[in-house]
Amino acid sequence: MIAKTKEMIQISGDINALAVEYQTLISNLFKGLSNLSGEGVWSGSTAEQYINRVMQDKNDYIKVGDRIKEFATTILNHANSIDSCTSKLLEDESNG
Repeated sequence: MIAKTKEMIQISGDINALAVEYQTLISNLFKGLSNLSGEGVWSGSTAEQYINRVMQDKNDYIKVGDRIKEFATTILNHANSIDSCTSKLLEDESNG
């Protein structure tokens, strides 16, 4: 494993952890919004319109977390691919 791929692997783990944290926060946000109108904290047509508009975007917010996790996986896969290629090259060089 070369030094830069170690960094890539670490970064992919960090990005994935942040994506999980983001997804948890988004999930909690939408749970809170779902309960908001029923609690009487904020009511009326303005509250309902806002909540409905935000709830329409829920899937988009979730997709952002999914895409971030995919990005982390891509970085990890590239790091592993680089390691595999360099290991093979070094092996061929030592045998050659």
